[in-house]
Amino acid sequence: MQLSNYFVLQDNNFELAEGNIKRFTASMPPPSQFRSNTARPLLWFNMQPLTSGRLKFIVILNDPQGNPNNIPDNKVVFNYDFASNSRELRSIHEVLDGSKFSSNDNFIDFRVIVGRIRLSDIILFFRVET
Repeated sequence: MQLSNYFVLQDNNFELAEGNIKRFTASMPPPSQFRSNTARPLLWFNMQPLTSGRLKFIVILNDPQGNPNNIPDNKVVFNYDFASNSRELRSIHEVLDGSKFSSNDNFIDFRVIVGRIRLSDIILFFRVET
């Protein structure tokens, strides 16, 4: 039987400016409970642009270096590129590849390339075997 579980990585809001990184750590359950080959974890967060015009940020899973100047292509999970004058709050939900997670600590980096954003309510949902 499978049940849903989740980690609240951040519940209050914070801002990231161009060139900044915010790293979160999630320790997944052991392989007997988290079947990474069939799991489809869901990353959910709120995002609000704080600048008009172009906004570009990325979310990276398990980049061990965390170097903002060296972003390995094979590590980019999601690439967001907006050109808008809207500063409306948006809710973003992304399905992740469960095979990219380990049963140890997993790193989820938010990096702003262009612009400035406010992020909040970052939650990682996943299924576990009981």
